[in-house]
Amino acid sequence: MLLIGVTGPIASGKSTVCKVFAELGAFVIDADKLGHEVLEEPSIKVELIEFFGDDVVNDDGTINRSRIASLVFSNERALRFLEKVTHRVLVERLSDRIDELRSSKFPGIVVLDAAMLPKWPVLQEKLDYLVLVESPRWQRANRLIQDRGLPQEQCDRRLDAQAPLFDKITSQIDYIVKNNGDLAELKAKAVKVWLDIKKKME
Repeated sequence: MLLIGVTGPIASGKSTVCKVFAELGAFVIDADKLGHEVLEEPSIKVELIEFFGDDVVNDDGTINRSRIASLVFSNERALRFLEKVTHRVLVERLSDRIDELRSSKFPGIVVLDAAMLPKWPVLQEKLDYLVLVESPRWQRANRLIQDRGLPQEQCDRRLDAQAPLFDKITSQIDYIVKNNGDLAELKAKAVKVWLDIKKKME
């Protein structure tokens, strides 16, 4: 089994690169998806409600992730609390998923899709390759505002919050995918990285 970590700031095109890898045969572990499951665990939900209040709960009893995001990106203390409550459990789940695949002698390529990977050294140590997806700030801002409907102020807060994060892993990056063109160009760059890694496996 070979493990590729794919990371990058919000709206960089990271998920698109992972989708290309999946289409080429990779098994993708989506940290965001697993993180959503962690938020719904009863013990964690109780802590979130105690800290943020009932406003973060939807009518159906699930956690309102958009509301949580708007609160933590405007409040450093709230962000630290959220990470303290959720990241340890999430990293354990991701690590267990990777270890399960390894112990089962999974024969292919596994991709870990995780924006917060720079904060998780225990997972970085498991990687065979690390791919960073980059995109100019103005392009990421356009995607957040036009495609996701974020107000300018929220957009700026989210971009600012992640700005220093990826400097932590500069020396560990094996591939940088620059998303500064159209979708077809990004997909072509992802395929090129995939083929290069496959060649090294031969």
